[in-house]
Amino acid sequence: MSRLLEHLFAAVPAVALFPRRNGSRSGEIRRNDAVAGPDVPVRFRPRLIAQLLQDHETLRALVRKLIGVCCGNDEDACVNSLREVAAAFRHASLVKATQLYPYLRWGLEKDRFAARQLAAVHVEVMRSVGRVETMFEEYLGGPWLGEQRQRFVNDVVKVANLISVALKHEEAGVFPLYLPPGQYRHVRGAVA
Repeated sequence: MSRLLEHLFAAVPAVALFPRRNGSRSGEIRRNDAVAGPDVPVRFRPRLIAQLLQDHETLRALVRKLIGVCCGNDEDACVNSLREVAAAFRHASLVKATQLYPYLRWGLEKDRFAARQLAAVHVEVMRSVGRVETMFEEYLGGPWLGEQRQRFVNDVVKVANLISVALKHEEAGVFPLYLPPGQYRHVRGAVA
């Protein structure tokens, strides 16, 4: 797990991870990013799911581009396109690992059914992430051998399927669980 996080931090520059929005300074707290209090390990961000959906669409577009590039015989273009996919994938994974999943674990700690649903989807997604990362390491870690050249297109198709399934699972099973703090059962004054 720590190797994965090292790769995530190394692949994406800090500017891409923490972009400025609406011209605000990094130290300011915007009104829409409500702070729930000291009991919440991660701040609720009303725009997080929209951002992640946009990241998913960007990732899907980059995967389609990679598959298109694989139809040609330009190995450099394949490597560059694979790097773009890896950077987008790692960026989205990092945002989810640091903002989405910790907040959901806190929010669902007293809702056993939803917590089980989250855990099941997260286990499946992490399996896919591990397999995708293995492929990125194999093809971006050094020069390609003849065997790698022969399997590259097949590996890209497998990884594209893994990414697609993981994104669908998260969008259907995880994203709907992301609610404002007052809507979880164990929070004092909760609505739900």
